[in-house]
Amino acid sequence: MKINAKKLLDPLIRVISVIIAFFKSLPEKAKVLWEKAKELWIKAREFAKTKNISEKVFTIASAAAAFVIVVVLVLICIPRSDDPIYLIPESNIEAICDEDKEQTIIIANGKNTGKVIDGDYDYIESSLDGKVMLLLADEDRVLYAYYKKSLIKIDENIESCKISAEGTAVAYITSDGELVLYTLKNKKSKTICDELYSTNYSYYHISPDGKSVAYTVDDGDEFTLCVYTGGKEKVIADNAIPYGLSDKAKLVYYYNSEKSAFYVIKSGKDPVKLAGDLYSFGSVTITFNTDHTQALFIADYKSYITDNGSEKHKISSNTIYQIGQYYISGQITTSSMYDFTEKYFIDSNYKLYYIDKKFETTSIESNVYSLQTTVSGDIIYFLKINGDLYRGKGFGGKCEEIADEVKQFEITSDGKACYYVDDDETLYYLKKSGKSKKVADDVYSIQITHDDRALFITDYSSNEGGTLYSSYNGKSKKLISDEVSSFITTSTCAYYNLHTDEKGVYDIYSATKKAKFSLLLSEF
Repeated sequence: MKINAKKLLDPLIRVISVIIAFFKSLPEKAKVLWEKAKELWIKAREFAKTKNISEKVFTIASAAAAFVIVVVLVLICIPRSDDPIYLIPESNIEAICDEDKEQTIIIANGKNTGKVIDGDYDYIESSLDGKVMLLLADEDRVLYAYYKKSLIKIDENIESCKISAEGTAVAYITSDGELVLYTLKNKKSKTICDELYSTNYSYYHISPDGKSVAYTVDDGDEFTLCVYTGGKEKVIADNAIPYGLSDKAKLVYYYNSEKSAFYVIKSGKDPVKLAGDLYSFGSVTITFNTDHTQALFIADYKSYITDNGSEKHKISSNTIYQIGQYYISGQITTSSMYDFTEKYFIDSNYKLYYIDKKFETTSIESNVYSLQTTVSGDIIYFLKINGDLYRGKGFGGKCEEIADEVKQFEITSDGKACYYVDDDETLYYLKKSGKSKKVADDVYSIQITHDDRALFITDYSSNEGGTLYSSYNGKSKKLISDEVSSFITTSTCAYYNLHTDEKGVYDIYSATKKAKFSLLLSEF
């Protein structure tokens, strides 16, 4: 059969013309790739002629290549979200004190590491990713770090300590009043200052990457805020105490005691006043995003956000107590959120709002008690004070009631389903499109594991504990154990305590997947 090359080429040429017109509106990267593809097509055609390749074979090959190019370019140009909304801990490290042996055991991801310290601990803190734990022993005030499966003894006679958000370094103050920066990777320490204004835990801060520290120096008659960054000390302001700083000290947040005001200063810029008429250093509550480029702060019972050293954006005339999955607690904290925009929040008047990329808020609902969202943040569940449970999809989208008389609820990681307990202590499972399915009666509490197993206790009493069960996808409950006093789920595993006698001694069990528990520690 004779092949008419023109008939084969004409449709291909028309398709290519349409594709060219379409890709004129696409990003520059796609345009460049498309131009390269056209050049290659011309060269390939010339090469085919020199090799006496038939028009039929070349046309089919060209069509296949064009299809592949289109697929690749479409994939490149599909709109993608920005950075992830939440930082999810990749590890879980716990410290459990054995009072009989007078030692503390380090547990990582549900496993006994075999690492111990003498006595109990006075302070414990972890990096945001959960991979590094800082631990200050009660006995002799010895400072340790559990880092890359090793227990590192950093120093002793420590007054206070802080770990960087990324878990790369530790800032601490010795009993002699020295401020020291310790880098975990190379196990090196650097004394930054020995004339501190105060050894108070709140009066010095370490940047998220662990390379910069803000602190206040006592000059005798007055005090000065300084930062250590790039191996050098830099003066920021007089009569000031730090609230926090970003990497390379590009942003420094501080309280000016002389002016009774809260400021942020950006490198090379003048200070920006964020709040005034403050009674004291502790009059402001601050929650930072992961890299400290944003600060959500509460002053005079009102809530604001400053972004990259900008003037404040007022987001509520009341105190915010929950934003996204994060409950605001403590005077100065670092959250697991990359960005405070495109989030839902609840204020002290129990009103639910949505905040967009421009820091503008939209009122969603009143009398809201608690909320949960997916990691992407686009699916929200919230519980009203009257027990009505709602679900919504899309940033700031419409929400609908899915259940009533609800006491507590937990959602799956993808947000397509939830478990909830009603006023009669009955546990139900509800998928996005479907009816509620009964799972168990007499449920005291419920939590969801990292792999979407529901754990719940039934028939609970403070003296005897209760019965622990699991359920997956709303299926029939599976018995785990009786006489369970408490349980907890983390980003990588789950634990429960089992009563062994009336003196408060427990066996501790752990599970890393599918709620398959095994004995972790005996008689604690």
